[in-house]
Amino acid sequence: MKVITLKGLYHRNKECIGIYFKQDIILNDIVKRIVKAKWSKTAICWYLPCTKEYYELIVKTCGGEAHLQTAQLKYYL
Repeated sequence: MKVITLKGLYHRNKECIGIYFKQDIILNDIVKRIVKAKWSKTAICWYLPCTKEYYELIVKTCGGEAHLQTAQLKYYL
């Protein structure tokens, strides 16, 4: 099964959720569909604002396609 790792990320002076995974066309297309998801060239990941609502949206959108590793995000918070 594919793996997505969620990490805390401080990007552009804001707390964000970084979405990391090995290059995969299907996962890339799924994450692109999440409203406000942006690609960071410097962090080399997709990211969203760090809110409970966006976390739940990530789980709902990506949870069926990949295993979500959230330990690093929880530690960050």
